[in-house]
Amino acid sequence: MAAIAEGAGRTPAQVLLRWCVQREIPVLAKSTHRERIAENAQIFDFALSDEDMATLDGLDLTGGTAVAQERKWW
Repeated sequence: MAAIAEGAGRTPAQVLLRWCVQREIPVLAKSTHRERIAENAQIFDFALSDEDMATLDGLDLTGGTAVAQERKWW
């Protein structure tokens, strides 16, 4: 995670939020700090590579993103 964030010039939180956007997974980012709220919004001007997405997919403990999306809770 840290290596992907560093390579993208982003924070780990931004990388995870971007992963969710690219996987079309709804996410509600929460913060009470103005700086973090602004930082969380800055995820639409970059994209993660297929390799980075695959690496992050490997961290998924839900049984796989596709499985998690089949059993939507929203």
